[in-house]
Amino acid sequence: KFKNKDIIQILNYLKINNKADSYYSDYVDDSDTVIRLLLRDFPINDLLTYTDRLEQDDALNKEAIMKNKNKPYQIKHLKINGKDLIKLGFKQNKNLGDVLQNLLNIVIYHPDYNNKEKLLQLAKDLRGV
Repeated sequence: KFKNKDIIQILNYLKINNKADSYYSDYVDDSDTVIRLLLRDFPINDLLTYTDRLEQDDALNKEAIMKNKNKPYQIKHLKINGKDLIKLGFKQNKNLGDVLQNLLNIVIYHPDYNNKEKLLQLAKDLRGV
């Protein structure tokens, strides 16, 4: 019989593994982007525990995670926030969060876009959609 802690750890491992496989196989060739997507989706400690079980030469490793943990992977890492979008003319509602999430998704793939000017321009473009 497994302890609850062990069951949770196994389930987390499987979730991370399935998500990583999905990101690698579906549309992402860049391992740094995959890591930022995983950091967005899972707590960093779960990812670090997961990497302990991988082969040393796997692209998803502790060093790669630590390198990417300072790059944007959460909305709070964006160089703009909801107040900036409201100043731009967005209404304060659920769509504001959706716009920020869309901007985050763009920045995960293009970390260099995480500057106020670029994000405001992208937000204007999103508003036009």
